[in-house]
Amino acid sequence: MGNSPTDNELVIIDKAKAAISAYRANPVATGLRDVRPWMSIRYIANSTGVSEQAIFDAIGIPIIGNEDKPLDLLGKQQHYPGGPRGLIDAVTGALAQRKDTP
Repeated sequence: MGNSPTDNELVIIDKAKAAISAYRANPVATGLRDVRPWMSIRYIANSTGVSEQAIFDAIGIPIIGNEDKPLDLLGKQQHYPGGPRGLIDAVTGALAQRKDTP
């Protein structure tokens, strides 16, 4: 006897895959209370509903290859004015501006 999944387990796996695919096709922005150093722009975009491109445009950093980097690392690598704290403040400001505009 092997460790083959049962029919019920396969159904559960298929349902989980379908749910993940459906969420990825239309993610729900949960919002953020604040921006933290461990967060990436992609995480922030998914949490707020503000596009990655809009955030990168606002902070003046190229998007390619930087979407998943934590802000503390991104701030250091990009020599962002004010370092990681300056980048966090810039992202926070960009999000606040997006909330103020229709």
